[in-house]
Amino acid sequence: MSVRAVLERFPSLERCMCVWAVEEEEEVEEEEEVGLCLALQALATQCHQSPAYDRGGSCLERMALCVRDKVCNQNLVPLLQACSRAGQCNRTRCRGTALRFYGGMPAAVGDLLVMCECEPWEKDCQHMAVTLHSGTCGGDIWSCQEGVSHCLGDWSCRKRLKSFIFKCWNAESVPCGEDDANEECISQMNPALLLGGEAECRAAFLALMGTPVQYPCTCAGLFDGERQRCNTLSSILHNRSQFGECDSL
Repeated sequence: MSVRAVLERFPSLERCMCVWAVEEEEEVEEEEEVGLCLALQALATQCHQSPAYDRGGSCLERMALCVRDKVCNQNLVPLLQACSRAGQCNRTRCRGTALRFYGGMPAAVGDLLVMCECEPWEKDCQHMAVTLHSGTCGGDIWSCQEGVSHCLGDWSCRKRLKSFIFKCWNAESVPCGEDDANEECISQMNPALLLGGEAECRAAFLALMGTPVQYPCTCAGLFDGERQRCNTLSSILHNRSQFGECDSL
């Protein structure tokens, strides 16, 4: 996938590319481009040094970094193809591709893409974040309880979710045992006690990408206790601000 093709699909990317390091594709020799983008971490370091780079972690900027990196680009293509609403999007294939995408990427690179955010008015960015994070074809908006319920009904997802719970909270903070974790238990977790700065916790959160708990969820239409549980689930599963800046980036 070329830089130009992605810019045509997401025009907003053009304003956040590392323009000081980007030339017209036809003028760049392949060996020079490979040299520049040999590793996403190296490019990320360059962008961090540029005043145009926002350490807030815009998904637009981080997608731009991925597109400019040969390895990340090659892994990104199947994800965009499988999860594009414009194509023949199959939910099972999209989810499996998202799991493989993050499972096959170095942890630091996956972290760079997962811990990105969008401003409320950035529609291109929000669409991109859904593609990057949820492993869904779009249009699947559940209550957060439903997402957890779907996950717990799948052996692989349940294992990932339990790992997230027991690696992101101290044992004394978890109100249930590892063998009886359920939606009620998970909704009692205290977001304020989440160990977001711990590498093991971040890795466990990364492993949830492409699972039902990362599908877009809503608490609209819920009341009282159900709404409170939903808000808690939304906070612990979708609020990336709880994870501190990764020291390796």
